Amino acid sequence: MVEQGDILYALYGATSGEVARSKIKGAINQAILAIIPLPEYDAEFVMQWLRANKETIVSKYLQGGQGNLSGAIVKDLDIDIPEYKEQVKIGRFLAQVTNLITLHQREQLFSGVISQLRTS
Repeated sequence: MVEQGDILYALYGATSGEVARSKIKGAINQAILAIIPLPEYDAEFVMQWLRANKETIVSKYLQGGQGNLSGAIVKDLDIDIPEYKEQVKIGRFLAQVTNLITLHQREQLFSGVISQLRTS
């Protein structure tokens, strides 16, 4: 069971290394690792760090696309953690950047769809 706000980290298959925050209280299966940071760690910072380091983590632990990540691997990751107040600032800033990128991508997608509809 996970709570709203818990970090969800994909361990297996094509989605290995994908990360998000739970939006609801619910159940997950063994393919997803729930990460609940200790109080001195900001969950948004940890999630953004995992997202930013996805390629490095996946390429190091999933040789040739084979294998899976595990809870033991994730626990052994070395994260440079600034003091808590700085974590909060960095985490919130990176979340805003991620949201802006997503909005821009959606805008580009919709512009392309509209252009196609106009030429049809």
